Amino acid sequence: MLNILIRKKDTLSGKDMKQTIKKFIYQWIEKQFMDGCSHYNSLSVRKSCRSKQQARKIFNLLNIPHANGKVFFNPFKALDFEFVKDIQPGEAVFIDRKNNLHTKQIVSADRFSPCIFEWVYLAAPDSMLDGVSVYKSRIRMGEALADQIIESGIQIDSVIPVPDTGRPMATGLADKLKVRYREGFVKNRYIGRTFIMPGQQVRKRSLQFKLHPIDLEFKNNSVLIVDDSIVRGNTSKKIVEIARNAGAKNVYFASASPQIVSPDPYGIDLPTTSELIAANSSIEEIRKFIGADGLFYNTIENIREAIQIGNNDINKFSDGCFTKKYPTPEITSEMLEELGNDRNRTRTSYLSEGTDEEGENYRNMSLV
Repeated sequence: MLNILIRKKDTLSGKDMKQTIKKFIYQWIEKQFMDGCSHYNSLSVRKSCRSKQQARKIFNLLNIPHANGKVFFNPFKALDFEFVKDIQPGEAVFIDRKNNLHTKQIVSADRFSPCIFEWVYLAAPDSMLDGVSVYKSRIRMGEALADQIIESGIQIDSVIPVPDTGRPMATGLADKLKVRYREGFVKNRYIGRTFIMPGQQVRKRSLQFKLHPIDLEFKNNSVLIVDDSIVRGNTSKKIVEIARNAGAKNVYFASASPQIVSPDPYGIDLPTTSELIAANSSIEEIRKFIGADGLFYNTIENIREAIQIGNNDINKFSDGCFTKKYPTPEITSEMLEELGNDRNRTRTSYLSEGTDEEGENYRNMSLV
């Protein structure tokens, strides 16, 4: 994924800035295409682009050609592009200034290890990744949780999702349990993803405004709250607190993914190991920390199966954040520690930039 940051002090005009960025992008793409793909790309761990916003920036703002409306990654379907195919492991696709398509198999596709977190959280629910519906896979993840809930013997009145990703997971779980599904939280659309925010104080402040309860769905009820995952535990703790303050009799919490115990070096800004609550705590310790009456995690086997049902050709995943086993050999504990130290130094520098206008711009950019 290519990220570009233009500092405010840069004085290029709008037109010149577009040309500069466009030239830089073309040079970068051409270099990647001519030099070949890395080992990481040969496994097709991460898709080329993930969001509509990225498509708009590249295709509309910069007027970069898009092969007469044809694209190779499914998330752009909602923008009225014609979907052609998923890019295969080790395959490079380049569109030149005349809208001509060039494809090349740069690295042999001996293995295929897509990122499992795309289906768990990152991808839009209406996407099809490698022939697998993101929405349906999340439904199946929720269904897989049902056995644990039944075995626990708890009695619940309703299953309530944490919006937005938790909705299909909670739907599958409620259907399997034959318990009513209810919307209990209203999400503030102006608060970004708190798990990637740069500092603890910023995250905690944002959590206070991120979700608002529908009190009638909690009052005197035993509720099972379903979220896609638990990262640091701060969001989950606040959600449980909100539910109790709204009058819930019992609050149970279910994570549709397994415990996140390690960072992901392939493009997800997950915290360092020391910050991941499941890397340093047992399930019972996490339950006490978030204040829930019961806590349930899905298993990695269930998550894999929920995706593989849609495509039996996917035999392996990049799921190191759950298993500590990574598909590329360069990922070692020493490398992860070094990356974590760099991340902490960058974050410390970021948060200590003072209150000057430029520093404030950087902070604001991270929150939108």
